[in-house]
Amino acid sequence: MAILQVENLTKRFGDVVLFQNLNFIINKGEKVAIVAKNGAGKTTLISLIVGKDTPQEGIIYMHPNTVIGYLEQNPELDSTKTIYDEVYYSNSFIVELIEKYATAISCNDTVTIDKLSNELDVHNVWEYENQVSLYLSKLGFQDTSTVISKLSGGQKKRVALAKILLKNPDFLILDEPTNHLDLDVI
Repeated sequence: MAILQVENLTKRFGDVVLFQNLNFIINKGEKVAIVAKNGAGKTTLISLIVGKDTPQEGIIYMHPNTVIGYLEQNPELDSTKTIYDEVYYSNSFIVELIEKYATAISCNDTVTIDKLSNELDVHNVWEYENQVSLYLSKLGFQDTSTVISKLSGGQKKRVALAKILLKNPDFLILDEPTNHLDLDVI
């Protein structure tokens, strides 16, 4: 099953053609690497795929309901948050469900508790905190109370990767994933 299909994609900047009439399909379960010299348009192609940019010509079709995880070259993080909080609060939908449920419990609102319980089950919210801790542990973080501003570039990249993996994406796009990372993490 095709998750991504690109047809006749063309992107240029002024007179410089990065790619023209590009065609490819990525099927579920495939692993693909884009290898080219700097400035060849790899990041531009990724920006087109994730919808951050538009092509001059061509079509990009992503299978409906596909969850995309995109690790940018230089991910933006809140430098004032701790590692744990940056990852935990990255899924606002899940956090909002947890907060609504906590409020319903504190108010003894049994109707809302019953309604939210089912939704919490459907979204596997009961395991959310464990998943956050597991991803951070697997990515080498023992002290998750460290503030983001104190982290190295590689550590920040790992925090961003944890946030993306927590979304359980169907399609994972990593732009320069090994930048700033040591051999063990790679």
